[in-house]
Amino acid sequence: PIALALVFLVFFIGTGREGADDIAWIQLPFGMSFQPSELLKLSFILTFSYHLSLVRPQINSLRNVILLCIHGAIPAFLIHLQGDDGTALIFVFIFISMMFAAGLSWKYIAAAFGAVLAAAPVAWFFVLNNDQKLRILYLFNPDNPDYIKNIGWQQYVGRISIGSGQLTGKGLFADEYRQIPEMHNDFIFAFLGEALGFLGCIAAILILTGVCVRLLRISRYSKDDLGSFICVGVFAMIAFQCILNIGMCLNILPVIGVTLPFFSNGGTSVLITYMAIGMALSVRVHNKPMLFD
Repeated sequence: PIALALVFLVFFIGTGREGADDIAWIQLPFGMSFQPSELLKLSFILTFSYHLSLVRPQINSLRNVILLCIHGAIPAFLIHLQGDDGTALIFVFIFISMMFAAGLSWKYIAAAFGAVLAAAPVAWFFVLNNDQKLRILYLFNPDNPDYIKNIGWQQYVGRISIGSGQLTGKGLFADEYRQIPEMHNDFIFAFLGEALGFLGCIAAILILTGVCVRLLRISRYSKDDLGSFICVGVFAMIAFQCILNIGMCLNILPVIGVTLPFFSNGGTSVLITYMAIGMALSVRVHNKPMLFD
């Protein structure tokens, strides 16, 4: 309830941030700000895990599927209304991953896939704005000078930056780097490519992959459904943020304003990421054999 209340508060006193198109922050004293949508991720993982643990034996009943879909749609829809479609997409991915882990029937998965295909033209013509369409079109024509001068400039410079690092990069303390919009945040992976090169990028990806694999391992060996679903939710949050962020830096996905966990600069997102890892570690501790067990 607190997380939802803070998200609703954004609609009345929310502010934007330089370099971002959405209104998703609450201004705090002393120049600080807070992004309620990040806290809502954590709240959603906890509440949805509890919901799934209650209905798992009958998860494939139509009533439970509808209620679970409503539970998942509420936060995603609210964040979409704020204009933060990147974060809304993360909620969708968390929902899908947790439903799949809970044993959702393939007939529902197939039906959902068909519904997405049918809704795609509607989304293109009636939901996506012009900038979002141009970002998608740029992926199919990345050398178009009209796109590069406008909507594709950030990805164009980021791609050059990654390539300029070659095998080992220029070093973390080089004298000069290319100035990429949001280089410290959404495009931190482009900086890694330039500073540490191909080897540095591979090392970063391996570290993030190791974290994700560890989360799935903790989930697998959890003694209760609640702990298992929490770990799956945290895994989905981190894994899909990594995929979306690295994908947009490599120019294979459109720019949607998603940070790279453990690397991007940010206050609320960093705090929530470490809190999520803390929840997973708590599941691990509570399932670890004690000394006198």
